[in-house]
Amino acid sequence: PQQAGGGSVFNQGLHVIDTLRFITGKNIVTVSAKLDKMPIDDVFVGLLTLEDGVIASAVSHQLYWNTRPEYVVFGEQGWIRGRGAPINAGNDAIELHQQSEETVFPGDDRSAYWHVVDDFAKAVLGEKPLSGDGEDGLQAIAVAQAIYRSARENRTVDVEPNW
Repeated sequence: PQQAGGGSVFNQGLHVIDTLRFITGKNIVTVSAKLDKMPIDDVFVGLLTLEDGVIASAVSHQLYWNTRPEYVVFGEQGWIRGRGAPINAGNDAIELHQQSEETVFPGDDRSAYWHVVDDFAKAVLGEKPLSGDGEDGLQAIAVAQAIYRSARENRTVDVEPNW
């Protein structure tokens, strides 16, 4: 447990957190979370509040192969539902719902890992800027720490920046 640092939150949940922050462009400021067990959780369910007051739900687990982490973000003009994270299981997608319209952005046949390496190579070659930086990583870790604190204390907690 000491080496792992956590379970599903670190294994899959951080990808959901990163995706939420990337899609919305907002930081997560409060967390209310439940875990199935500690310190090595298999299931994480959370209610997250973004800095503009938007509420998102996030779920991740590591119990069954080929099942995907999921998230939903509710805004004033619609909502987003995402399915999937670091690997493509063939049914990864992001759905945008606005009034009576639905737009689906499906994943492709390459894993997210392939895209990360490709994006990094393009940044090194000067073809595009980095899509994430150290501050993104620190923010994700701060949210993960808040998730564990919320579950342990059984209450909503603020995300405390650790830099």
